[in-house]
Amino acid sequence: MAVRSYQPQQFMLFFSNPKDILGQDHLCFVVDDIVEHLDLSALTNKQGTVGAPCYDYRLLIKVLFFGYATGTFSSRKIMKSTQENIAYIYLTRQQGPNFRTISDFRKNHRAILEDSFISIVKAAKEIGLIKLGVVSLDSTKIRANASNQKTFTQEELKEQKKRIRDAINEAIKTDDAEDKLYGEDKTGDELPEDIKDQKKRLEKIKQALRKAKELNKEKINITDQDANFMKSSNLIQTNYNCQLAVDNKTELIVSSEVKTCPADSEALQPQVETLQQTFKEKPKELLADSGYYSVDNLVYLEDNQIRGYLPHPDYSRDRKEKFKGKERLFDKQDFRYKRIKDQYICPEGNILRKKTVQSKRELTLYQARDCQQCLKKKLCLRGKAKLRLISRYANEDLLIKMRNRLATKSGRNKYKQRAPAAETPFGHFKKNLGFRQFLCRGQPRVSTEFKLLCIGYNIKKIASLISTPEKKMRFNSALKWTLN
Repeated sequence: MAVRSYQPQQFMLFFSNPKDILGQDHLCFVVDDIVEHLDLSALTNKQGTVGAPCYDYRLLIKVLFFGYATGTFSSRKIMKSTQENIAYIYLTRQQGPNFRTISDFRKNHRAILEDSFISIVKAAKEIGLIKLGVVSLDSTKIRANASNQKTFTQEELKEQKKRIRDAINEAIKTDDAEDKLYGEDKTGDELPEDIKDQKKRLEKIKQALRKAKELNKEKINITDQDANFMKSSNLIQTNYNCQLAVDNKTELIVSSEVKTCPADSEALQPQVETLQQTFKEKPKELLADSGYYSVDNLVYLEDNQIRGYLPHPDYSRDRKEKFKGKERLFDKQDFRYKRIKDQYICPEGNILRKKTVQSKRELTLYQARDCQQCLKKKLCLRGKAKLRLISRYANEDLLIKMRNRLATKSGRNKYKQRAPAAETPFGHFKKNLGFRQFLCRGQPRVSTEFKLLCIGYNIKKIASLISTPEKKMRFNSALKWTLN
């Protein structure tokens, strides 16, 4: 189809110069400049010449970038802003796209929006804003666009499926009987509205059942089948697990991912591989909280020569107990390992001998014989345990190495750098922008929406880092060079 004329370089007839109203350093001018230097040939080549003219894709990308950078996410609110807000009016050059156009573009052009994120961070790396010396990981749970009450087990779905089928069959029999008795006032091809609604729900249930069996999921949400129940802020609700990797130098987001699994430990290796794919190099140091701690991740970091700072889950627990003034319980590090005899000695001198070996996890368990007579059992046994168990992995030396690293003053200071860098973006999304629930449904579309949030965050950061004309020229030149 034909394309509406869009001449960003041509001055518009305003009652005043927008830069005089908004200021020379307004974010909309940075967004405008960045999008003008993006390689969008993959999109523009798809624009035809037949039919009513469509909006220039640069225009739609600009309003989406600016909207997600400033807290306007709804396509309807963006449409209203293009009619009332001087920054949006400048970006669209007084063209006001319909909300459906904006929504469809976000939905149908996910690849180019996600590629734009990569292009921007690669340009930032080219001019030295990103170093990949120290990278921090963090995650948060963000609500899916789905009700908790729409999540069912497979058995519940099968029961609903049978009940709806019975109701449809009964309704059809009743309608047929009434048609014979009172005559037909329709052509006979239409289905009654109540049956149509039931059929729609039946189809949703069938789709959900297929997906649940395919993914081997016990529970599934029929509104958003990719979302899962996850704990967030002491609430268990339908969420997505959103992952970020942040470069500590300038706190720019260098990688992002939306996962359907609540566990963070599975996200570390994919994040590092994404950085390798994007920048052709891996970070030198990686900071992550105890949620990312696993033996496999420690081995992975060691094999890839990445210096990691990943505390054991006990690290956080001990710090909390110390903060509350509680006496520290005996930890694994308080037990001495005798390599020759392959046994542990507890702080009171008792022996813990090998109990079992779990080959799948390459884990060996060591158990004490009599803990009930020990005077220090309250500092050793947790919960209802009667005997103390100690586990030892095949790669236990790596675990000890990590513990020792975080036990030093320099290690603790290094780990403290994680929270200010990695948690700031999530705080900005939720507190400043008010983004607490996705608008889209399904993991692919949710991933694109999260990527738009990250693009908006990075553009705001970059705008403050390239405030001089020389830096802007270097960044735009790098952006264009990176994409070619």
